[in-house]
Formats: sequence, structure tokens, C-alpha cells
Amino acid sequence: MLVVLAAAGCGDDDARPATTTTAEPAPATLPAEVDPGRGFLILDGQTTVLTVTACTFDPVIDDATGVTTELTVAAQDAGGRTVDIVRSTFTADVPTVTDTITITGEGGAALESSRADAGGRQIDLRVPNPVGSLLEVDAGAGTVGASGVFGPVGGRADDPANVDGELVLRCP
Repeated sequence: MLVVLAAAGCGDDDARPATTTTAEPAPATLPAEVDPGRGFLILDGQTTVLTVTACTFDPVIDDATGVTTELTVAAQDAGGRTVDIVRSTFTADVPTVTDTITITGEGGAALESSRADAGGRQIDLRVPNPVGSLLEVDAGAGTVGASGVFGPVGGRADDPANVDGELVLRCP
């Protein structure tokens, strides 16, 4: 009687099906350098390229209110979404600097991030205990950067529509 034994699992290792693992995608990051007239916006993890359409670092005083607009920047993406950035200052009881970024999409829906420095005290309705200003401005280089929480205009910290966002742009 003849018995034939076959060994399973022996053979060419290349014949095994390949296994794959799926890694989490790397989080979106802003570039270190930005070309003049360009910008990048990361909103809720999605990156958008911006074209700067207007930019001024020349202060303008509103004589009626005493508010000085220190900075205005306007940009838009290829889909027509606009980004408007304003830094204004005034002095009442204490000197106050207010930074506001408004992002307006198709149909007029808007998201906003705003922070005030009132005599050294940071105030942001969406971020408890904020540290530092919303905007980082280098007028000499023509760059503006920001990192904050964006939400519906007039929203608060607990609004479910709030999203993290950051941007960097360079004036033309």
C-alpha cells in the first residue's frame, strides 16, 4: 500500500495574497512659504487655495467712531468662497484690538472667527481661555496667518457647527 502525503503551506511565498493596511491620512498643514497673491485655508481639515484680491496695511481712522482699521485683506477660492480679514483698534476704558475673519460661501452662508485683546485680556466667544491674538501679521513681508475656531456669525463655544480653521496668505 502506497500513502502519499502532501504538505500544505509549502511553496512559493510570492503566491500569497498581499495584505494592506490603511493608515490615517496625514492632517492638512499650511506651507511654510506662500507666493505673493496666494494663500491657503484649512477649514475642518480641508485645504483650499486662495487668491488674494485686496490687501492693505494702511490704517484708516473712522472719525465718527474712533475705530482705526489697521488691516484689511480679501481673498477667494476657485469656487467663489470669499475670505475677509480685518484688524481694528480703538480705545475706550482700555486699548482694544479686534481680529475678525469672515468666510462667505455660495448662497451667503458665513463662518466667522473673532478675537479681541482688551487691555491684554483675550476674549473669544468660541474658545475658552484663548492665548494670543487670532492673527499673526508681518506687514513687512506682507503675510497674515491665523488659527482659530470658526462658526456661525454670533455663535458661541458650544455651537455644533463650529470647526477648526487656519490660514496663511501673502499680499501681492
